[in-house]
Amino acid sequence: MRDDDFREHTQGEFRGDFTRDTFYPLRRFARVFMQQGRVHLDADWNEQVSILLHYLQNLARDLGSEHWGPTTDAGFEIQPSGQNDFTISAGHYYVQGLLCEAEKDPPATYATQPIYFPLPESETRGVLAKNGGQFLVYLDVWERHLTYIEDDLIREVALGGSDTATRAKIVWQVKVLKRSTEGTEGAAQLKNDYQAFRIVIKDEIKPGSGELRAGARKQDKDTNEPCLTSPEARIAARKTSFIG
Repeated sequence: MRDDDFREHTQGEFRGDFTRDTFYPLRRFARVFMQQGRVHLDADWNEQVSILLHYLQNLARDLGSEHWGPTTDAGFEIQPSGQNDFTISAGHYYVQGLLCEAEKDPPATYATQPIYFPLPESETRGVLAKNGGQFLVYLDVWERHLTYIEDDLIREVALGGSDTATRAKIVWQVKVLKRSTEGTEGAAQLKNDYQAFRIVIKDEIKPGSGELRAGARKQDKDTNEPCLTSPEARIAARKTSFIG
């Protein structure tokens, strides 16, 4: 089999300087064996980490289900807190094998929770105040790739601030979705039926296109140096589209 046979199963988000992503779950590899006298690549190291992470996340799903919390120290319990806000209890919760951790200090509320892309701060703090009625409250979780641009502490101080390895971080966001009046029966179904819940939020979890188009402005005068870029050549048009 070739790499292209597994390409559609590529996992994760990659914005760093990597040779390639060699982790494909359908290959069912258990581990990576390093050999003496061979060239060591970042892809081999990253694949070993991905194999172990894939195992642990699936183990958490098999033991607890698609979403669950421990009997002690379970977090993300929602309780009303004043007008247009609610509290998010501290502790642990698992969503499709991903561990979410809510800190005890400071205690989080819907309006003061950590703000991560893709939900902007203005939407988080204003949606309850602008709309009355019933809301579906749910926990959105994803893995975010961080480089030194997002977190400068990643740089290696002993090497003069060199860019070395990057990081991946599990981030969460408690979101609300305006719902039409459905009564207690409909609310109970969404609480107990995970597939019904996913159908309701299907439009919220659609992947973005991630499109980017850019073109360099043509030079006014042709030169005899094909490899020389004119200082006047700059981005002429750009279109971006990303929905988290």
